[in-house]
Amino acid sequence: MYSGNNPVAIKSQDAIRNEFLKLLKIKPFNKISIKEINEQAKLARQTFYLLFSSKEEILEFHLDEVFLSFVNKVKENKNKSIEELVAMFLVFFEEHRELLKSLIDNKFHGLISGKFIQYFDILIDDMKIFKKNVSKLEIKYFKVFVSGAMVEVLSLWLNDDNAEIEELSPVVKKIIFGEMLEV
Repeated sequence: MYSGNNPVAIKSQDAIRNEFLKLLKIKPFNKISIKEINEQAKLARQTFYLLFSSKEEILEFHLDEVFLSFVNKVKENKNKSIEELVAMFLVFFEEHRELLKSLIDNKFHGLISGKFIQYFDILIDDMKIFKKNVSKLEIKYFKVFVSGAMVEVLSLWLNDDNAEIEELSPVVKKIIFGEMLEV
């Protein structure tokens, strides 16, 4: 994937992404061709391959921007409770509901989860939420567990129009802290 700062390349990269996202709104992922993306973006095939290696890479490029935006938003609002962070997560991803629903419908849970883990890692390192005696192994599994769970919560929530953020955030907090089980 292109990561330089050439303005023409950046403009072409954005055009490819934007046209791909438009197509993804109306077609399943596997029915979108690179040729079709290039035609919509009015770019040559070789331009596509200079900037991206595949359609999946376009998704990764876009999700990197989405998740980085979320991380930056959280960093601006320090000292939030877990419940407030969950609410921020849901509100933020509500803004990207259509894209996320399309990705989930196209079976990209793994990609979303991977990006969540990647950026959750950045958040956790900055927040310093773990007790001093927590091992690296425990932290590693915590990140994967919470990331996978949050992607599945997001998936269910995106398909359940009845759930309000205000009522879902405390539920997720209870789940994270094990407050719902008689143990």
